[in-house]
Amino acid sequence: MLDPDEAVLNEIIDVKLGLNLEADKEELFWEQRAHANWLQHGDRNTLFFHRHASYRKKKKFVLGLFDEYGRWISDNDVLLRMSSAYFQELFCTSTPSEANYILNLVRPRVTGEHNQNLLAHFQPDEIHAAVFGMPPMKASGMDGYHALFFQKYWHVVGADITRFCLSILEETSDIGQINTTQFVLIPKVLQARNYSRCDFLSSELCVCPSYIWRSLWSARSLIEKGYGWRVGSGDRINIWDAPWIPGSGDGRVRCSSINIHYSFVSDLIEDVDMIWKSDVLDTLFDEEQASRIRSIPLSSDKLSDEIIWRFDGTDNYSVKSGYHLIRAKQARSFSTDFSTFFTTMWAANVPAKVKVTMWRIAKNFLPTFQNLQSHRLLVSNVCAIYADPWMKWIASYFVSLSGRDQRVLLVLYWAVWFARNKMVHEGKLNSVDDVAAFIVAFLQEQDILNQVEEAPEATTASTEFDRRKLLQTHVR
Repeated sequence: MLDPDEAVLNEIIDVKLGLNLEADKEELFWEQRAHANWLQHGDRNTLFFHRHASYRKKKKFVLGLFDEYGRWISDNDVLLRMSSAYFQELFCTSTPSEANYILNLVRPRVTGEHNQNLLAHFQPDEIHAAVFGMPPMKASGMDGYHALFFQKYWHVVGADITRFCLSILEETSDIGQINTTQFVLIPKVLQARNYSRCDFLSSELCVCPSYIWRSLWSARSLIEKGYGWRVGSGDRINIWDAPWIPGSGDGRVRCSSINIHYSFVSDLIEDVDMIWKSDVLDTLFDEEQASRIRSIPLSSDKLSDEIIWRFDGTDNYSVKSGYHLIRAKQARSFSTDFSTFFTTMWAANVPAKVKVTMWRIAKNFLPTFQNLQSHRLLVSNVCAIYADPWMKWIASYFVSLSGRDQRVLLVLYWAVWFARNKMVHEGKLNSVDDVAAFIVAFLQEQDILNQVEEAPEATTASTEFDRRKLLQTHVR
């Protein structure tokens, strides 16, 4: 019979073994679970895939290596040289000897004909066969396109792709150029599909446009506002419609009538001497426009006309310049629409707090959910009551009202904002009738106060008595 100490020890060992077995079971369960998750979600564009890929990248990323002297190396160029030297030394011998007797034991498998085929130059047919031999919908390349895209539009992009691939295989070009080449193929395909018989600015949106074409076409209005022509020969530039005159404005001709005998800018240029026809300019344009046109230099080489970005004077479009053009248009529109509104609003006979609230609404300075989200202070941007943009409507509608109605409108928006704050910060929701009653009472109170302030003052005491009496009568 076991003594108590040995029995307790055996029990402890059994419990530890049981715990270890349970831990092994749990580890096996999670390993199988992870494998099942990978089989189900691993090859999809899901959050699981991206998290898994990010974890693997972080886990397997080489921050640095120790060199043969025990020094920590983290510079990428040094790491590349050190790794290359390591494997060269690993697969080379430091004591070379004659190996012909070993090579003589190896039977040659590559015939002379095979060797000639292997050394031959690559042909365009091989590029075509390789592209069309790919599964159409397998994983896309670094340009984001599946093989199906290139197979379907081979008649458009085939020549460029073949030329580029051959230059890489013949080692006459760097493969790093593929980062710029892919951007050339996209507009070529879009042009072939959507505006093969005209230019981009004259194109139309088809019935079932692709996402890329719909996105690019939606930005055409922005391009039309900022582009212009650099005059070369003038054969492609329409006098009356295209933006080609330098200086301020949109670059288009300002005139009350069009002379149909002159259609293109080339009609305004002497064909031989390549100088402007001064008599024609004076006939068709006013003095200021004619002076601008004469300032355009002409070349005797008859250069081709070019489309440029004229908004910022750099000739080249950028996302930054496009953004500045949009902001400039919005600023001019805001200044024109709201100048009369602000002048009339500040002169209205209502308390200052009401006018300040209206000013904050027009300037979009209120702490609405949308503004709070734009400053990263809130997640949702859905307004508690109403979220439709209406500032321009306020301005035009306000100016058209009489003085009395303007006071009512100002108090209305102030009361709505007050009710909104009550609901958001205090959880108290006022009905439409409550808000309407508050507006009526507030306006009546302001009228009573204005009457008291405009009445002849006998004494301070009588004035205060009359004020209280009028207010009490209003409250009852």
